Amino acid sequence: DQLRLSARLNVAAGLRYDHSRINHRAEVSPRLAATLSLNRATRLRLALGLHTQSPGYEKLVQADYFVDLSGEGPIGLGNERSRHALLSLERDLAPGLSARIEGYTKSFDHLLIGRLETPEETADRLAHYDFPTEWQDMIPREPLVTSYPTSDGRGLAYGFDFYLAKRATSADSKLTGWAWSSNIGWIKF
Repeated sequence: DQLRLSARLNVAAGLRYDHSRINHRAEVSPRLAATLSLNRATRLRLALGLHTQSPGYEKLVQADYFVDLSGEGPIGLGNERSRHALLSLERDLAPGLSARIEGYTKSFDHLLIGRLETPEETADRLAHYDFPTEWQDMIPREPLVTSYPTSDGRGLAYGFDFYLAKRATSADSKLTGWAWSSNIGWIKF
């Protein structure tokens, strides 16, 4: 829902409900955004939100390794979650032309990753290597990532975006479009 609290302040709040048949989990994700008009051409915006995504093969297309989600019944994995916060300043530069700079942070948890080998799995894998003595130092002895999934991944993304937009101001407008630039930092923990 969107509320106009004053002539200068608009607030939008909402809830999203998701239920997954893959892991039989339900999530409620709240969202909140506020826009404050500083003057006729300048706006300050704050937005906060919780976002979720259920596990599934279609979400692993861009992953650097593949995890096995097969099995009978619901899988015992959590939904991936992200908490977003952003602050932006937007200004109208001319009729139909606006610019925005936006800073953001996103924290992630319950990310779907392959679990590391157990000590028993590592020992079993090492027992199957049949390398000559001079090649023994090439054998990976540390636990490797398996194709068995876990919901233990976490991370943090932050950065800022710059956005420039030209909208049509009449039926005669010949040039419309937008340009976007992003500077992203990423910390994984």
